Amino acid sequence: MYQVIHADGTRTESTEIVVLQEWAKEGRLVPETRLRDPVRDLEFAAGEVPSLQGCFLPVVILPPEQPSHTHGSSTAALTLSIMSACIAVVGLIPCLGWMNYGTLLFGIIGAVLAARIRANLLHPFRGTANTAFVVAVAACTVGAIRLLLGGGCL
Repeated sequence: MYQVIHADGTRTESTEIVVLQEWAKEGRLVPETRLRDPVRDLEFAAGEVPSLQGCFLPVVILPPEQPSHTHGSSTAALTLSIMSACIAVVGLIPCLGWMNYGTLLFGIIGAVLAARIRANLLHPFRGTANTAFVVAVAACTVGAIRLLLGGGCL
């Protein structure tokens, strides 16, 4: 019979080895769990008990998470989209119609980058990409309307 020593130092009542084996099979007891033999007054790891060694659940070690290289592209998409929107607003000023080409160029690039990120449903910056896409499309629309209307002085 053994006592289980919890992380906070509390101990269970003396527990039969059969119960400890069940706990190990359920994952409630791991090899690092500290046990105490009250008869011999010894403390040791549960993994050191021969009758428990075959009962523990296998330990799964996951590889470290690889950093994603797509986070920067959402920032780039948002930056280009904001640039596109700013150029579109400046393009509304009379006699600055030439900026519509920049509006369209940056807007299209921003929209394409944002659309690529939006396609990945699990991407952590998907919300930012949605915003970038809307801004880019709006800026492209303004630029296209200005070009269709002549783009020159009002």
